[in-house]
Amino acid sequence: MENPHPITFHAPTLPGQTPASLDALALAVCALITLLLLFLLLRSLRRTTPKAPQPEKSQTPQCRWTKARGGHRTELTKWTCRTCGADGFSTTSTPPRTCKTALRPAAL
Repeated sequence: MENPHPITFHAPTLPGQTPASLDALALAVCALITLLLLFLLLRSLRRTTPKAPQPEKSQTPQCRWTKARGGHRTELTKWTCRTCGADGFSTTSTPPRTCKTALRPAAL
């Protein structure tokens, strides 16, 4: 036996709109809300993630390093500051990043 009066649900429509246009509007609103929530989530994650450590800047920006001449061939390159007279060493072909005048001599 077939039901002669099945139950149907109808969404309210505004004058001049069809149910299909309301479905598209609801989908667009949901998409905007989702994008907004995603944006807020990514922004909050960016604020809580620690930043990568920046290379240490020279404490005295006036330091001007020159390669020291002579010496033995070693893994370290000796550099001398023309401004403060401090000696520094590096394992690469670039001068030290920090001023070495504040360093104390190593205790033996």
